Amino acid sequence: MAKKFVERGGVHIMLLANEEYTGGSNIMKLEAVESIWAALTNVISKKTAFNVIKKDKRLNMLDDALATLRLLNGESNATWRVRHAKLSIMIFFRIF
Repeated sequence: MAKKFVERGGVHIMLLANEEYTGGSNIMKLEAVESIWAALTNVISKKTAFNVIKKDKRLNMLDDALATLRLLNGESNATWRVRHAKLSIMIFFRIF
């Protein structure tokens, strides 16, 4: 399933959805961002799916993760779950 998600553009769609977050501590928006990054973390944790993701898309994911972390900087403690999901994504990029 994870491989099909990647092959059919799911990563791109999730990254587009993530771009809608422009900062702030609105709980609904934070939960949406958390869900996006949790899904991406689950997908790339599968080696077969991760191998299908092209290098430029991997770099886009990392760039988006860092950009969203910058938006979350200084927000309420409710953002810790989102930060955790993003850091999980970055751990998977250790192969670069």
